[in-house]
Amino acid sequence: MLHYDAGIPFGIHLLILAAFMLVSMGIASTVAGLIRESKNATMLNSLIITPTCMIGGCFWPLSIMPDYMQKLANFVPQKWAIQAVETISAGGTLSDITLPLLILFGMAAILLTVGSAILRPSQPGVNA
Repeated sequence: MLHYDAGIPFGIHLLILAAFMLVSMGIASTVAGLIRESKNATMLNSLIITPTCMIGGCFWPLSIMPDYMQKLANFVPQKWAIQAVETISAGGTLSDITLPLLILFGMAAILLTVGSAILRPSQPGVNA
């Protein structure tokens, strides 16, 4: 529609974004299980989204951050999604982004499992 070509094949870009979306859903379900009141959901942006974007390299390159922050970036999904997109846009292939994709899918599996366990009600519901 806008005729912008990032130089990334659609299928691979979709795969990277799908992996990141699954991790995001896992984080959301985990946090939703921990935050029971809707008025506390507003702190989600300031406590989770913004700091992980800063640590993950969304706002500035990881190379300008101190070493301990660069190591901490390995634990946020933004770093791995950005790394995969940068590798593909630089001419890499699907085999070049295997590690970032495996890490993203691993994070997604863990967070979705934890989130579904937390969201499960502790009391059985009323039988209809």
